[in-house]
Amino acid sequence: MRRPRLRVVKIGFKTSQANVAWPTLAATWELADERPILDSGWLFDHFVALGEGGGGSHEAFTMLAALAARTKRLQLGHLVLSNRTGTRR
Repeated sequence: MRRPRLRVVKIGFKTSQANVAWPTLAATWELADERPILDSGWLFDHFVALGEGGGGSHEAFTMLAALAARTKRLQLGHLVLSNRTGTRR
């Protein structure tokens, strides 16, 4: 009797790049990269923090490139991505 194939569950995480200092964000992703249970990390693409208080946010393309340089194993991605800066025509 053939055994059924096991399916692999992949677990990712998302961090906010809004209202957080770069050293804190980098340390969080480096720690996640050391955890074998996590396979991917994700950012969002907003220039302004969502929710009460607003605030600034690190730019998504640049931030993901910097985090890729600090991690070895994780797959990285954007949850939502746009190359437009909110201009309308």
